[in-house]
Amino acid sequence: MVELLPRHHAALRFAVADALKGVSESAVLRYAVERTIALVLATVHSAIADVAQTWNNQNRDPLRRLPLELHVSCLQWLRVDELLVVSHVSRDWRAAACSEPRLWSSYEVGPETKASDRRAVLLRTALQRSLPLPFTFIWEKKAPITNAIMDVLAAPETAARLRTIAALPPNAGSISHVLDRPLPLLHTLMARGDVYGSAVQLPASWSKETVPNLRFVMQGSLLVPSTVQPLVSVTRVVLPMVVDCLHLFDLFPCAEYVRLGVRRPSTPLPRKLGKSVTGLHVGGVHLGKYDLSGYLFDLDWHLVPTMYIESSTVARPLAWFSNQVAGNWQLFIDDSDDLVLHDKNNDLIMITMTTNDRRPDDRRTYTMQVTIPFNVLDYPTPVIEAHNLTIITIGDHTMLPALLFLPLESLQSLTIRLPYYGTSAVERVLHWIQSCTEPLSMPVLQHIRFEFSPNSEYVAKEVLELVKAVPQMVALRTRRLESINLIGRGLFVLKDCDFIFDFCDSLRLEDGDKAQVYYP
Repeated sequence: MVELLPRHHAALRFAVADALKGVSESAVLRYAVERTIALVLATVHSAIADVAQTWNNQNRDPLRRLPLELHVSCLQWLRVDELLVVSHVSRDWRAAACSEPRLWSSYEVGPETKASDRRAVLLRTALQRSLPLPFTFIWEKKAPITNAIMDVLAAPETAARLRTIAALPPNAGSISHVLDRPLPLLHTLMARGDVYGSAVQLPASWSKETVPNLRFVMQGSLLVPSTVQPLVSVTRVVLPMVVDCLHLFDLFPCAEYVRLGVRRPSTPLPRKLGKSVTGLHVGGVHLGKYDLSGYLFDLDWHLVPTMYIESSTVARPLAWFSNQVAGNWQLFIDDSDDLVLHDKNNDLIMITMTTNDRRPDDRRTYTMQVTIPFNVLDYPTPVIEAHNLTIITIGDHTMLPALLFLPLESLQSLTIRLPYYGTSAVERVLHWIQSCTEPLSMPVLQHIRFEFSPNSEYVAKEVLELVKAVPQMVALRTRRLESINLIGRGLFVLKDCDFIFDFCDSLRLEDGDKAQVYYP
């Protein structure tokens, strides 16, 4: 119940007394008046309580209805500066915000974060309220990190708790003096500097004792002292703007994933890969600008389970991969829509090579991806010297010209996908087949597979024309294919295509989860 203020009591009593001026002031009457006033006050209090209860029910803070644990979990999506505002909303909100140190264990300044003179104070507050947890510092704003903030970070008690340090140019180089401190909990260092300045200087004091938990290093321009000890704890290294990393694996001998962005094809790279490397990505600072496949033959690199390299030709990467693989392998070729391209006239093709066979002593699958300019398909190219390519998948009908220079002597299975273009895609494939001067030589080909987009309707007549053109595309001579597989919506109407059995032993039709195989 909401109590009236003293002045409201006095006002109500005065109003009642004023209304009863002419009444005799006998003791009995005085008692009756006081009793009446008490009843009126009780009625007023009751009415106020009902109104207050109704208002509270309609406007109640929804978070107060939740257990403290859920209240805290709702606050985990806020940045530290937003948490500070929340902690001043009410006592309940402050208690929830300050009850969980994990909420304060990350200090992030994003590109859109507003400028403030109180960032150092906020950083100290976050450090105090997050005790004793490891701490994350991320600065993604181009505005310089202030000296006050750097002093807080460089304090021994802060450095001892830092788990993640991340900074963008031009602040990457400014964190170098923080790295001089012992960093026993440091796990991730992301200092994306640039090659024209703001370089990150690794301290000579670093060793497996001073940074025992360091796992991930991402640095732009990296300066390494000649006396630094090997950092055996690091397993992931990303250097987006390499100037010279000839001795990379001397510094990170246990790196498992390495990503290098080179400024030019002459950039010195390690002569040999580390024995622990399972993933290698070599690309240019500007996507699609350089041919980096020369590194494959100029350096003594071995095949690792996951590789990526940029090239101006498909010949060298395929030949290198073929020489590295002991058994059969397959190839998938498609456009590179998943890559961020800044020049629409510089479209790229993504070629993916994957091993089929696994050695008894190594059960891993090996995959190598290569990007080449799309216009490579427009120029005559000698047939690539590669061996044991048994499966090819063409991810888009516009990539069909690649069949003219791919090694097909061992090919057993060919898949052609026709996505999102309807009957026009079929017409274009037919046009390409008809434009070829002679059928392709695939002496051991057994299976052909056409995959149509599930979102497109295809005219049965057009699909039939495509199947009829198979002998024109592939030089079968006297032999037969084992199967032709058609996958798409509404293709079961083609089950009576008897002409297919003139050059094929079986026809498989698939529509969603349904499949049916037909024989002569």
